Amino acid sequence: MCEGEPQGPLQASCETMDAMPGCYATIEGVDLAQSALEDFINSYYMFHNLNANSGEDVLKYSPFLGFVESHIYDLDQANEDYLHPAMTSTLPPKDPFSPLRRILGERTWMTPELSKELEHGARFWALERKICQALAAKSPVSQEEAEEALRLKSFDYRAMNLLLYKMRGEEPCSEHMEFLATSEVLVEIGDDLVDYYEDIERNSFNIYRCFVAIHGCDLGAHELRKFITSAERAYAAAYARLEKGNPPLAAKWLQRNQSSRRHSSGSEKPEGATWEIPPALEEK
Repeated sequence: MCEGEPQGPLQASCETMDAMPGCYATIEGVDLAQSALEDFINSYYMFHNLNANSGEDVLKYSPFLGFVESHIYDLDQANEDYLHPAMTSTLPPKDPFSPLRRILGERTWMTPELSKELEHGARFWALERKICQALAAKSPVSQEEAEEALRLKSFDYRAMNLLLYKMRGEEPCSEHMEFLATSEVLVEIGDDLVDYYEDIERNSFNIYRCFVAIHGCDLGAHELRKFITSAERAYAAAYARLEKGNPPLAAKWLQRNQSSRRHSSGSEKPEGATWEIPPALEEK
């Protein structure tokens, strides 16, 4: 979060770089980012030949990864505050990542790929605002935009992953990044199913909420299952490629996913699983 008077997370995080030369994270952002950082270390470190159980490997990279994730969570919370009907917040700027870009540039850690991922983050928040404002107003929602938002939502993991490659002095592995992207879609779906009712109350983006708004309570779950089936097929195909190229890594990944249930519904197995979709709620 950028430096300035303590005016709340939205205004403090979203001031311009000229007015606020620093880039900061709040303790609230640290709290919110903790579980994501732990999951990233346990799930993604293996793709860098790093040991998530090694204090040396964890401490060498986690401080700045944690800072970046905490800063992103502060910005994300500010965006959600803007959407909540009970909150009065200022519209975030077009590029909320200017201070972070500056810090990464000073460390020579900014890359074209990482810059693009931050653009995806800003695009996700813009879509979230557009979609959730439409949901609150009972206006039409585009399924294409909802699916795009879902795929962009894990931009923070991809940004941390790209940053870790850069800090290690390695070029990103496109095969690994593509595989992880297929898993990220399933993780986001699982999280949205768990948070469905809470996200309605908070007026937050939720893919199931969008499908219900688009297709109605009776067909929403059916259409979502079709979407999940397609996402699982993409994940299974990517996993097969990973398993063929690096069997030990694929086995380690699968063991980690199954033990932690990252996809929330038992779909960690490449062949997929039965998803628990809560009853649809007609929003008033």
